[in-house]
Amino acid sequence: MELSRINEKWVRINFSDDFSWDKVNAVKKIPGREYKPDTENWHVPLNTRENATKFLSFCNNHGVDELPDQIENMIKELREKFREEEKREKTNRKLATETKPFELEKVYGTARGMELREYQKAAVEYIEKNKRVIIGDHQGLGKTISAIGAVQHLDAYPVLCVVPAAVRSHWEKEWNTWVPRRAVKTIKSGKHTDFRGSINIVTYSLVYKFIDKFKEKDFEALICDESHKLKNNSAKRSKAVRKISKGIPYRMLLTGTPSINQPSDIINQLKILGVFKDTFGGWMQFTDRYCDRKDSQFGQWDISGASNLDELFDRLTGNCYVRRNKDQEGILDELPAKQRSVVELDIDNRKKYENVEENLADHLREKYKNDEEFQNQIDHLSKPLKEAHKERHAEAKVRKAMNAEHLVKINELRQVTSQGKYKEAKKWIRNFIGSGEPLLLFAHYTDTTEALAEEFGCPKITGSVDADRRGEIVEEFQNGEHDLLVLNIEAGGVGITLTEASNVAFVEIPWTWAEIEQAEDRTHRIGQKDSVNVHFLLADDTIDREMFNLVREKKMITDQLNKGKEVEDIEQQNIMASLMERIMNRHD
Repeated sequence: MELSRINEKWVRINFSDDFSWDKVNAVKKIPGREYKPDTENWHVPLNTRENATKFLSFCNNHGVDELPDQIENMIKELREKFREEEKREKTNRKLATETKPFELEKVYGTARGMELREYQKAAVEYIEKNKRVIIGDHQGLGKTISAIGAVQHLDAYPVLCVVPAAVRSHWEKEWNTWVPRRAVKTIKSGKHTDFRGSINIVTYSLVYKFIDKFKEKDFEALICDESHKLKNNSAKRSKAVRKISKGIPYRMLLTGTPSINQPSDIINQLKILGVFKDTFGGWMQFTDRYCDRKDSQFGQWDISGASNLDELFDRLTGNCYVRRNKDQEGILDELPAKQRSVVELDIDNRKKYENVEENLADHLREKYKNDEEFQNQIDHLSKPLKEAHKERHAEAKVRKAMNAEHLVKINELRQVTSQGKYKEAKKWIRNFIGSGEPLLLFAHYTDTTEALAEEFGCPKITGSVDADRRGEIVEEFQNGEHDLLVLNIEAGGVGITLTEASNVAFVEIPWTWAEIEQAEDRTHRIGQKDSVNVHFLLADDTIDREMFNLVREKKMITDQLNKGKEVEDIEQQNIMASLMERIMNRHD
């Protein structure tokens, strides 16, 4: 067996004079090894501590008494490098989960009166030290502010923010609040031409259209919100962000669901950061070590598993990952009593959804254009005037419409939306409960409640569950026997106490904000020791988003009325009428 050095990372093993299958099988256990059939050599990477250790173990177990001088020197250099890495990673790991910064006292340059919380300053310090980072703080801890604070503190302008469409206006608002003197340019169409902003915001649906423009911009920082949307290696947005990210010094990926429990989902995010190959050894090494890689029956690799997760967490926090939970000491004192956030989900039945929505819009227009009494009133008018009056009449009738027929049509569209987002919602729920924190999950439709309870094998509270059993379920949950409880909003949104949980999620939106608050208050009540986080799982660009916006608007209007303020459009309180009008307008 001959050993030789190829370069600073690779060694060559040749078995031509001393072949045995035991040695070959032992080499195959070294992650990232490659066989070169033209020379019958094995190439083994020594780019990680694990690989170097396995290589030395291989040598000790297979009769190598003394390493060639070149490889011996290589090992000495690697040991020194790994010692430095271990020291750096140890510091990083502590800071990554710390609630206070080690050195950073103040984040400079934010607007007067705007001050980051201590744990957000710790994130800024981590970013300053490591430059390319996943901010994976628990939902509701203010990842957006940590990223903005880091860019401002480091003067890392111009910055590109790639965000879901649903939170684009939120990012505009936060930038303008925290650094109001900086120019914010938002890209709203594929024809955008102005890229002169210090802060440039683009949605995932548009980012691939401007790859060349963005590469010319020389950005100092890149922020990707909800970065788990980039897990698909072959998606257009993933490819675009990967290309754009190259050469950008500071890269921040924000996600409350980084999918550490399914490590394959984080691969593309690590590629965007530029740490996947050098820090984690590349695809073969990463999937072998952390994804429990196996041969599938179709001749492809199965990387859906998970292995060595504690080690992976240490490697991530040691290099590129900040993660704080809301129940850590020092965080709860800084949080408000209740925090709400939107989780944007994609639907997998977009074509069906659009057909149903378009049919609903057509139904509404035809319903009101063909009103017989109104038709008699305009018979004497010319055809163009008739059509104009019909349109106005249709819109007026829609605003007042509140009958069972329309409710059936609206519910059909809502149920199609629920079906379309069900797969992504399940994954979000599974990732969340994987953290070990109890969760209350509310749904509007009984069918959804039943399906989710069956999917996760957890108890449910619906109208069909009798009072005695409800009491038993509540007691079991309060005693910590269940991490997940699924509730129908109408049946489980009032009259019970569930303070064992401090996290609430809505997979469907009810018709009034009062119902939302009543459901939230199953846990936000006396006996609750934690800040309550409320998550709305909404399908983007669907009736879901319209429902949420309208219900929230009605709540704001009601608040204004209660305070004696004038409200111009009282009819917005009619959620269904406003919803139908918006659907018609979407299809004009």
